[in-house]
Amino acid sequence: MDGFFYHMPVRIRFGDDSVDLAGITLEQFGPRAIIIADPFSEETALLDGVRASLRKQGIESILFTDVTEESTNRVVEDMVKLGRAGRATIVLGIGDARLLSLAKIAAWAIPSRTEPSRVFRSHEETRTPLPFAAIPTGFRDPFLLTAEALYTDSRDRSVATMDTGRPPEAVFIDPVFASGLPFKMMQYTAFEILLHAAEGLCSGRCDPIGENGLLEALSMISSLMGSGEKTAIHSLARASLFASLGLVNARPGIGTALAYALGGALQVPETAAAAILLPHALGYYAEVLDDRMAGVEGFSDTPGFVEAVRGWLAEAGVPLRLRDLEVGKEDLAVAAHNAVDLDMIKLSEAPVSESEAADLLAAAL
Repeated sequence: MDGFFYHMPVRIRFGDDSVDLAGITLEQFGPRAIIIADPFSEETALLDGVRASLRKQGIESILFTDVTEESTNRVVEDMVKLGRAGRATIVLGIGDARLLSLAKIAAWAIPSRTEPSRVFRSHEETRTPLPFAAIPTGFRDPFLLTAEALYTDSRDRSVATMDTGRPPEAVFIDPVFASGLPFKMMQYTAFEILLHAAEGLCSGRCDPIGENGLLEALSMISSLMGSGEKTAIHSLARASLFASLGLVNARPGIGTALAYALGGALQVPETAAAAILLPHALGYYAEVLDDRMAGVEGFSDTPGFVEAVRGWLAEAGVPLRLRDLEVGKEDLAVAAHNAVDLDMIKLSEAPVSESEAADLLAAAL
């Protein structure tokens, strides 16, 4: 076995009502929290429960909910202004993968002396980032347990990642908190976990510990699909946890990168784009996956697995072509260029050129 390094200093609270322990878990990080939350969370009692848990441990909170699926890095400026005005000592993100990334960046930027409008352009060294904690309302975040964050650049709507220098202090994976996910979104979640886990196996930074987590996630999703129990929220939560553990060092690949690029540039639903690109990405990485996925239940070879995935997609009734999302031929070059520039692609054991990325998009069109 080759040498490797695995370090994951994140407190993980998993299980029903685990968010009720937010106050006890986070009280050591100071008395003032800025909660950056999905606006829809205000309509549920769950957010009130989180704030009550914090308040019970002496943590007062201010709330920022002006975030949408189309939000770019510009929204971080407003997060930073509120966090500084409220003298926040910790940032708590509640939402999907995009929101959690933006909240993670806010935790990095709030302690800086840089003006909020310049935090992405300044080369000034930031102070130590504020502690950050995450409550995902979906299970599709490949950066959940890492210091890495994804954002859309407001200047040209390209996507980029950055290293904030500090992974989350705590993550609360609570199936109850995500139980309101629509039926279709739970189906998309299963496909996206499958994509992240399979591509993670092809990362040049995949280590033996992470590989076990990714294989477990793949086995769980494959079992779910085979059983017809595609929307079991607890099973999705467990599979997501194993995928996140597997992606502490490893990163996803071209399918994920292209879905992000399409979501940024064209504002198409990233989850739908990821599902469409899933079989194409699996085919691209076939040579690596044939070796790595041998332990997955029901897996014989990548072509056979791709056909099974296509069957699951058809059965789910999700769009199967990018043109169904109003993506045109003229959009492919920009998305391909943006995707291959992301660090996750540079880490892959099967490198992808810009022309190969464009060809993959064309095949999925």
